[in-house]
Amino acid sequence: MRALRKSSLREIRKSLGRYLAILAIVALGVGFFCGLRVCRDAMVETGDDYLDRQSMYDYRLVSTVGFDTEDAEAFAGISGVTAAAGAVSQDALVDVTGLDMSGVVIFNSLTEDVNEISLTAGRLPRAKNEAVVDAQFFPVDSIGKKIVLSDANDEDTLDMFASREYTIVGLGNSPTYLNYERGSTSLGTGSVMAFAYIPYEGFDCDYYTEIYVRLNTEGEIYSDEYQSDVEQYEDQVTASGESQARQRFETLVGDAESELDDGVADYDEAYAEYLEQRDEAERELLAAWDEIVAGSAQIAANEQLLSDSEQELRDGRAQYNDGRAALNAS
Repeated sequence: MRALRKSSLREIRKSLGRYLAILAIVALGVGFFCGLRVCRDAMVETGDDYLDRQSMYDYRLVSTVGFDTEDAEAFAGISGVTAAAGAVSQDALVDVTGLDMSGVVIFNSLTEDVNEISLTAGRLPRAKNEAVVDAQFFPVDSIGKKIVLSDANDEDTLDMFASREYTIVGLGNSPTYLNYERGSTSLGTGSVMAFAYIPYEGFDCDYYTEIYVRLNTEGEIYSDEYQSDVEQYEDQVTASGESQARQRFETLVGDAESELDDGVADYDEAYAEYLEQRDEAERELLAAWDEIVAGSAQIAANEQLLSDSEQELRDGRAQYNDGRAALNAS
């Protein structure tokens, strides 16, 4: 063993530079490996802390018929749900005044206790025509500029908004947009360039397009513990979402049928009034015609009387002339 040690030391002294280089490479590899092992945990912990601070949702429920504004309360009543909030989202073609920017922006309504915005500049909106926008896309000097809805949007899109322009009052990040990509759209080039958040009153909408649900879960994101906690609520949350969507659908159908019944009743009433007015007009027309006929007969009688009077006058004048001539002859 001692001989091996002496031999090794002799070899190291003979090639000290090579030994130090190999030692440095091994140390670098070990350090890099340790860094990778620690980096994942650090990144997950950092991400988990950020999502906790911003109260990112655990479930996002979407319905093609929307949700009533009271439906969020039904989700909030589920055991284990710490917060539930309804929201509206709508993408639209926009122009940004003063920045020579145009494209598709996805507008979202601000929510409380779920998906909170972390500001990087400015403030959150207070008025319905104010917006906080994507800090990853808009520069700081965007504050004070206006996002204007383009005339190229269809009427259905424009009808979703309470205003045609929104003043930028702040820049921020949203936990619902963690990637650089902002999603796809059927508008413009097919991709969303940025997001914007406005108050719910900034939409001209009396329903929610989605509901966000936050759960009382344990474990960090991506962990088996977290996934297990979320999955145990899936059936209950899904069933509640289907129930609320079904109720809204039935309400919409009931309202539509009621409007149809009202429309039919209004039509029947108007048609009956039309028939009554038509019959009255016909009666008045017949009465007027009878008067015309009677008037025509009277005119004819008067004309005959006049003609007889004129004849009598001519006869009387002739007799007068004859009598005067006879008188003059005698």
